[in-house]
Amino acid sequence: MEEEDIMDAIIYTTNTGSTERYARLLSHETGLPAYPAANAGEYIPAGAEVIYMGWIMAGSVKGYAAAARQ
Repeated sequence: MEEEDIMDAIIYTTNTGSTERYARLLSHETGLPAYPAANAGEYIPAGAEVIYMGWIMAGSVKGYAAAARQ
């Protein structure tokens, strides 16, 4: 049975730069490209399977709702 890639990319939103660093580390370990959410649409087609990473404030992951709509 062939191994199938499940994810296409990592998308992140960062406030202080920490999430970007974690996204880059995960990108390095998985081989998946990492893009900031602000311009991910330029590189990732609609319907692609992605890992979303964002910073947390007041119990929610910031930027997730906007990224999910894209």
